[in-house]
Amino acid sequence: MRMSSVLLEYGWAPTPVHRMHPFTKLFLTVILGGLVSLWWDYRFAIPLLIVLYVLSRVAEVPKSWYSIIWAGITVASLNRIIATLYGFATPFKVYPREFTDIMLLRLTPAGTPFLGESFITVGSLLWLGMALIQMSSQIIVISIFLYSTSVTDLCNVLAQIGMPNAVMFILIAIVRFTTVIQRGLLTIMNAQKLRGWKLSSNPLKFLSEVAPLLYPLTYLTIVMVDEVTTATKIRAFGVRRISPMQVFIWPMWEKLLVVILALVLAVAIWAEFYSGYYIGMF
Repeated sequence: MRMSSVLLEYGWAPTPVHRMHPFTKLFLTVILGGLVSLWWDYRFAIPLLIVLYVLSRVAEVPKSWYSIIWAGITVASLNRIIATLYGFATPFKVYPREFTDIMLLRLTPAGTPFLGESFITVGSLLWLGMALIQMSSQIIVISIFLYSTSVTDLCNVLAQIGMPNAVMFILIAIVRFTTVIQRGLLTIMNAQKLRGWKLSSNPLKFLSEVAPLLYPLTYLTIVMVDEVTTATKIRAFGVRRISPMQVFIWPMWEKLLVVILALVLAVAIWAEFYSGYYIGMF
């Protein structure tokens, strides 16, 4: 039985994505992330989002991640929603200015104390929608990479090309600490719940009720950092280059896939900045 994966933790599964070379998945993450950031045209962004979602299902990314991901997107979107209400939305190149400037709703008139003038236009809604699509796509890309790529395998291929030890240590530490801290937090929460602890939805009581979690979590973090520091000293980490425990062969078809997608990214950059047809914003 497979162990349930916490958020952004690698989990093995017999999928085509998991069997890809780590470099292939790394380059695909960078290239697809670049395409997501460039394409502010719905005709390109929506199909790309659908492709990424299908790819995430092929990689068997846990469905429990999506609820957490959307909660994060909702919080991160608050500033964009505020910017939308106050007209801070860059007009699209792919839509006429007279179309994007159409006002749909005026919420508060000019001169309103504290709030000022706020309104919703066609362009601001288009901008907000594309911002949500972009964030969703970027998070899905990262989720696919982290769930399907073992940190050990990635470090092995980096060791093959002579990557410095310090870089690999930082990579391992960031990924492993993130998942270990999550599991530690879940253990602490379960222990406190058995003692009758509950987290109130009242924001005034929230800080006081979080204290039973913060104290043991802080202690756990300090102990982990101390143990890792001691272990690296005992093992003389960094004295010699890390030797790969496994040698990976990069299949030719995966190299061709990376090259083709890199060319697509190059064309997208050209279309964004140098062509007569724009797929982004001013």
